[in-house]
Amino acid sequence: MGYKDKYNLKIGQKRFIDYIIEELSCFDYIAISANKNQDLASLKYKVIIDEIDEVGPIGGIYTAMNNINSEILFLCTCDVPNISREIVYKLYNNFDFRYDCLIPRIRGRIHPLLGIYQTKIKNIVKENIKNSDYKVRNLLNRVNTKYIDFDEKYDEIFSNINTIEEYEEYCKHKCVKKILL
Repeated sequence: MGYKDKYNLKIGQKRFIDYIIEELSCFDYIAISANKNQDLASLKYKVIIDEIDEVGPIGGIYTAMNNINSEILFLCTCDVPNISREIVYKLYNNFDFRYDCLIPRIRGRIHPLLGIYQTKIKNIVKENIKNSDYKVRNLLNRVNTKYIDFDEKYDEIFSNINTIEEYEEYCKHKCVKKILL
């Protein structure tokens, strides 16, 4: 993204993180995992600074698991501004403590940074980091993971923004969608 923090990207006057928090406000407790270079002081939620630098999302997962007082962690990355409560509810309605992770899948593609993780696997997460295995997909292969299939109509909800071009296209699409409504 050209060194831009994705959470701070805007659609109109609202940042991605504002859209996401609005949809996740159904939770009693929200904490935001961030790296040490991100300024999230303006948010009214607890900000947890990554304990392990330069390992990507798995470091944030580990830090969150290590700093929340809950058996389960609902994880949502900051580059999915289309997240909806409907998705959250569908995941929670399918949650079962027999599984370590509950991950959405659409058309065979998994979305490991949007799902439910049991915090009891944090030692396995730490072990993966210690072994320089930073791929969350590899973690999911090591634990008991259940995949929940979503219909293609949810494709837009799971799309994430990774490049400036994707962001510009997303903005155009959102503006056209608002005009059509």
